[in-house]
Formats: sequence, structure tokens, C-alpha cells
Amino acid sequence: MSSESNHPDGTVRTEVRGNVLVVTLSRPEKLNALNANLFDGISAAYARYEADPDLRCALLCGEGSSFSVGADLTVLPAMVEAADEAPDPDRFDPFGLEGRRLSKPVVAAVHGMCLAGGLEIALAADIIIAAEGTKLGQPEPVRGLFAFGGAVIRWQQRVGWGNAQRYLLTGDLLGVDEGHRIGLVQEVVPKDQLFDTAFGIAQRIAEAAPLGVQYGLEVSRAAADQGFEVAVQVLAARRGEIVRTKDVAEGLRSFIERRPGRYVGR
Repeated sequence: MSSESNHPDGTVRTEVRGNVLVVTLSRPEKLNALNANLFDGISAAYARYEADPDLRCALLCGEGSSFSVGADLTVLPAMVEAADEAPDPDRFDPFGLEGRRLSKPVVAAVHGMCLAGGLEIALAADIIIAAEGTKLGQPEPVRGLFAFGGAVIRWQQRVGWGNAQRYLLTGDLLGVDEGHRIGLVQEVVPKDQLFDTAFGIAQRIAEAAPLGVQYGLEVSRAAADQGFEVAVQVLAARRGEIVRTKDVAEGLRSFIERRPGRYVGR
């Protein structure tokens, strides 16, 4: 089942494949440069994903020759001004910085150019799979900006302080092999295998026990964002909950019976 909203300034297409929601940026003639229409489309897709218990993983992709070259600079000031004037606490921010945050995982599949805000929406995902030849980077400083879509926070979480500042402060681009070496992306595959590889990972996540995935993600995020002590508190609360779930009982049965688990998220 798929949905699409046609718009002259681009659209975000969604398609349900089993328990995976595929979210595709579609403004290929502008290399998926991010404008208000694409931002609203991603936000709406994430809201749908969060609300549907049958959707257990999302896959974020880009149509055309590139994943995304970042924000459309011709409309960026207006977008920022509008967001600052009317912040919406119920909105799912594609950068994962403000408003509501997804409780379920996202896999990003990137190719071509994945730059600036485009890389930042990928970094807001939990796993990045990249095609061979992809160019990555945060060129904001050479355009008078800084990476305020979250890269100044997430790069150092993923690759360490020195590696992060090497690229955040210069605006230099890097090849995907270097991005993989330092941990910015998790896997590099031939372009014709990108979707299948990324979808396969999303599908394996979707086949796992939903609460196990969500609680593990919650504790990991608490550790990254709030530190060890907070993460331990979240972990202690969640482990007491999860051992009493039907899925844990199913996990034990499936182990004894030597079959895949059939999980319901309860």
C-alpha cells in the first residue's frame, strides 16, 4: 500500500511493505533539496509511522541521482523564521531535535550527494546504509551557516570530537569509504544493492520483538543524550516491564521450539 501527494515543489511518498514503512523524498529535479513541502511530508510520514503499531521500522530513501543536497537555500531563512515563530510541540521534526520524537527506529539509505540538511535527516535515523560513490559532508560553514539541523551534536556522538570538528569546521566533503571508516555510515554497498540491503535490515528489525527494539533504543538514546546515570534509571524501569510481556514468553517458546518468534508488541 502506497500513498503520494503530488506537489510542484516535491513530495514525500510512503509505501507499506509488511511491517516496514518506506519513506521516499521525491524532488529529484532539485536533488531532493529540502523545502517546507518535503519537511511537512517527512513529518507527516513519521507521525503515521509512530501511530501505527503494525509499522515496526521505517526506511528513509531519496529518489533520483542523490539522497539530498540539503536545504533549499532560497527558502531556508523563511523556513527557520516560520519554525521559530510557531513551534509545534506535537510535530515530528525530521531532524529529531524539537517536538515529538519517534520511539521506533529508522534506517536511512543514502546515495549520490548526502550533504548539509540531507545528511542531518539521515543522522537523525539510527542506521545509515550508503551506496558506493556517495559524497557526504556539512558544507554549511562555507555558506555562512553552521550545521544547525543537529550535525554539530550527532557527528561527535558517532565519530568522536576530532573527526567531527575536522569536517564540521572546514565544510570539507568526504567520500563514503572515509565516512564508513570513522563510523558516520554503517555499511557501504553497490548502488544497485542499496535499497535491498537497507530494506533487509529494516525488515529484520521489524521481525524482532517490538518492545525489545523500542526499549533498547530508548535506553541507548538516553545514554547518548542524557548520560550514563539517566540511562541506568531508564534501563531499570524498562527491564521490569519487559520481562512480564507476552513477547518474552513467546521468545522463550520459540527458542525451545526452534522457530522464529511471532511477536505482537505486548
